[in-house]
Amino acid sequence: MEDLQKLINEKQGQILAHKAYLKATDYKIIKKYEGYEIEEDVMQQREAARNGINQLEIEIREIEAEIIEISALEEQEEVL
Repeated sequence: MEDLQKLINEKQGQILAHKAYLKATDYKIIKKYEGYEIEEDVMQQREAARNGINQLEIEIREIEAEIIEISALEEQEEVL
């Protein structure tokens, strides 16, 4: 179960990295809406970061469900 928690922590670290990138490039989006041109790759990378966050959050929920399942099975074994 420690391995699963470690995996969750790694995925949360990746989420934080994606969020840091989004925060660091927010000003470019503001500039775009003010009429300035920004690099197309920034838009693509921001989209990839958002998609990455969404996917990682799904994976974390799946791992957490697995941990709950394992805990329930261990409790059942202790009762028997």
